[in-house]
Amino acid sequence: MLSAGVQFVGKVSAAEYTEYVGTLNGAQFVARFPDDWNGMLVILCRGYTPSGVADIRNTMVWSSASVILDQGFAIAGSTYGSGGFCIQKGVNSTYELTMYIIDTYNVTGKVFLYGMSMGGAVALLLGEKYPNLYSGVLDLFGVKDLKDQYNTKARWANLSDADLTAELTALNISVPPPGFASLQAFRNYIAADVPAFELETGGTPATQPIAYEDRSPTYHANITIPVITVHGTADTIVPFYESVLYQTAVANAGHSDLYRLYNITGGWHTGGYVLADEVSARFAELVEWSNIVPEGLSIEVLMLLSALAVAVSARHFRKRAK
Repeated sequence: MLSAGVQFVGKVSAAEYTEYVGTLNGAQFVARFPDDWNGMLVILCRGYTPSGVADIRNTMVWSSASVILDQGFAIAGSTYGSGGFCIQKGVNSTYELTMYIIDTYNVTGKVFLYGMSMGGAVALLLGEKYPNLYSGVLDLFGVKDLKDQYNTKARWANLSDADLTAELTALNISVPPPGFASLQAFRNYIAADVPAFELETGGTPATQPIAYEDRSPTYHANITIPVITVHGTADTIVPFYESVLYQTAVANAGHSDLYRLYNITGGWHTGGYVLADEVSARFAELVEWSNIVPEGLSIEVLMLLSALAVAVSARHFRKRAK
């Protein structure tokens, strides 16, 4: 049973919400339900940390979600029970948490996903795989293509100052990149990601291509629910062009109408634009957008129903014309 791994360690009542803390199959989770709960739920997907997270409340995605809680939505998140780069573990743990929260706390309203960085990939993959469970995805600078991540970072980490400067300049990114004191500090940071990717996938993109594709939303862009991405153009940890590649993949899948990409000019990874106003506005937009597509119906089903309605209407008028 799913609940067999759960051990509640506390329940805290505050003026604005009730909080539940526990573990689910080795992963700590926290859920907060506002006193004026609207019946809907937002599942938070945390980003990458080298050594893992002991408490989901100590992550940026959690702290930034306070504006969502203020809007009457319940929020819940998992540590994934693992450290390092762990997209697959994140997907499995987040799905498990979603089902547990729905079943345990009688969630009858819509369920949304909100992820940052590595958590953006987790949210996008879940949204594509379970469109009947989730009603929309808010993605902030999420990883879209793990193959590109590996190849780009492995190359950048070994470029000379002159060549690295040229590549960053071509992407309209300042040198050194925002958030780093020097080019060498940047190299050191991204070089550490390469073995983390290998540990997650069991090899390189050349030796384990399917493992990299399985963890890359760009290869799973057949979305049937609304998705919003917010991404800074000066991001060097997850370059902005990855979101453009994802946008193209969504278009190739025939679902451009379900994807909106907002760029923050000069914004870098987590720096300066993860603001309450941005999260609040884009999440409100996502919820309103989700109301256009009836829950439980994919866009293909809606198109079929629309075509049938047109056919029936045309047949009706032909009969009247006789």
